[in-house]
Amino acid sequence: MTAHAKQPNPDQLMGRKYINVSVSRELKAVRAAVTRKKLWFIDIPRTSSTFVHINLGDTVGFPYGKIDNPGEKYYNRSKVSPLFEAHMPAYVAQEILGQTLWDQLNSFTVVREPLSWAISYWQFFLRFQPQIFGDGEKSFFRLVRMLSNGYRPALNQRDVHPAKYSPADYVVDSQGGNVIVKTLLKYEDRTKIKEFLMDLTGGDLPHDRPMASANMGQYEASKEEKALVYKVFEREYDLFGY
Repeated sequence: MTAHAKQPNPDQLMGRKYINVSVSRELKAVRAAVTRKKLWFIDIPRTSSTFVHINLGDTVGFPYGKIDNPGEKYYNRSKVSPLFEAHMPAYVAQEILGQTLWDQLNSFTVVREPLSWAISYWQFFLRFQPQIFGDGEKSFFRLVRMLSNGYRPALNQRDVHPAKYSPADYVVDSQGGNVIVKTLLKYEDRTKIKEFLMDLTGGDLPHDRPMASANMGQYEASKEEKALVYKVFEREYDLFGY
């Protein structure tokens, strides 16, 4: 008896068709909006990206708003696209939008001194996602080691998760070599960030929501922890000028 391949369920085929059409329409809408506005923001975690998103969302509009949980203060699904989740690296956005469009965009991001950034990320995980530590200790040293291990595979072989990308990974091409974001603003220079946004939006910012504090939660890293951070984030220190 000849074995026959299992035939796909027609209902499943139609479901896929509807999904593909929906994705295609959404991508077309995003490209049209971005083509008009010539702007793209790369939101590296723990760099006050919420401050940037909520102001862009209420001035420039779709698709630059803040993705938040329903019921939270800045939630507005009409100002974001589900295709472009928060913390998308530049090389992924470049691939989706297309090289020609990407080259026309005023792309920018906010970078942060690596030790301050790493401590802030650790404190975020302690508060909101402690499960990332599993049954092991929840120390700052261990978190930096965990992040370092996640950065080892090539970019195209990593899981899709913000913790799998170093700050430098967010701004470089798919080969990890060249910076493809046009403007890198420093987190520590709050005045310059606000002035840059005001130039983009053509006026005062509608939200003066305080940007996240740079005091690293009063945590003083040990000599050993600092040495590990300098080793793991050596590229960031060089690339970002810290």
